[in-house]
Amino acid sequence: MTDTELWRLVDDQRARTAEMFASLARHQWAAPSLCDGWTVREVGAHLTLQSMGLGRTLRVALRHPGTINRVIDASSRSAAARLTTDEIVERLRRLVGVHRPNAFTSVDEALVDAVVHTLDVTEPLGIDAATSDAAVHAVLDRLAGYHRTGRTAVFRPVATDDRRFVASDLSWSWGSGSTVEAPGTTLLLVLSGRRPS
Repeated sequence: MTDTELWRLVDDQRARTAEMFASLARHQWAAPSLCDGWTVREVGAHLTLQSMGLGRTLRVALRHPGTINRVIDASSRSAAARLTTDEIVERLRRLVGVHRPNAFTSVDEALVDAVVHTLDVTEPLGIDAATSDAAVHAVLDRLAGYHRTGRTAVFRPVATDDRRFVASDLSWSWGSGSTVEAPGTTLLLVLSGRRPS
């Protein structure tokens, strides 16, 4: 896919995600998400921290020093404590059409964040996944690429050796060995370390 096509998927996903958050009841914002230690509210706040340029990224890193996961965790918790639910939704809506990834990342990572974190919320709440097949397919490709190159710094380790992952609802497969077949969104949760394979 070209960057233009990927940004189209990002915009679509961000719009779906914003409306999903807008539909949540008050108690759902406090529910645990699939991100370790994060509530639904903290996931939403994290998603507002997209499209940060180099200057803002460095300021955030200086304010919350440590590993990349520490920076992500602390900055997301800080945003969650500072923003109301309405402000989170409004900031998510305003990101639609913003075609600038966070510093040191690419449009691919923007799409992975948008899709995987949406599932981090919808899966435990038992609500519609709010994703498109095209976005799920593109993110599966990206996650497989992470595992091929070992670039999985922000995800838990996932056992992918001697396994062939097959999406039962999409024309997508990756790997070789014993078959793990499941819907595409389930494979996303497996390959991002949210669910055991």
